Amino acid sequence: SIAIPSNTISRVAIGLIQDGLYIHPAVGIIGSTLTVDLAKQFNDIPDDLEGVLIDTVVRGGTADMAGIDAATTNKYGERESGDVITALDGNSVVDIEGLLSYIQEDKSIGENIVFTVYRDGEYINLNAPLQPIK
Repeated sequence: SIAIPSNTISRVAIGLIQDGLYIHPAVGIIGSTLTVDLAKQFNDIPDDLEGVLIDTVVRGGTADMAGIDAATTNKYGERESGDVITALDGNSVVDIEGLLSYIQEDKSIGENIVFTVYRDGEYINLNAPLQPIK
């Protein structure tokens, strides 16, 4: 069996009662937990950085509205790093599971979310209201 936190269940129940459906808050990213091996693939990411490396941003999603950049591959197959999310609303993010559980348990559609991202050697804060999944 799978253990689901009771606060998640109660929020789902409230959503179902109010609207007949529960909308899962979407960040609109596909990302990977940053590991030392993954960091080594990029010249501009320190090996000891922790967070979630963004591979893809969903058009019109929360991350897109906030201005988050995804990793790209140039025509020579060389990887150029995208943003690494290191915190949400000031809470450290070390892996994709932590990012998803924070959004699921602590955020609602329409609430503002602040992404702290590592980009080009510095930390910047980007924010947008949490969008429903389309």
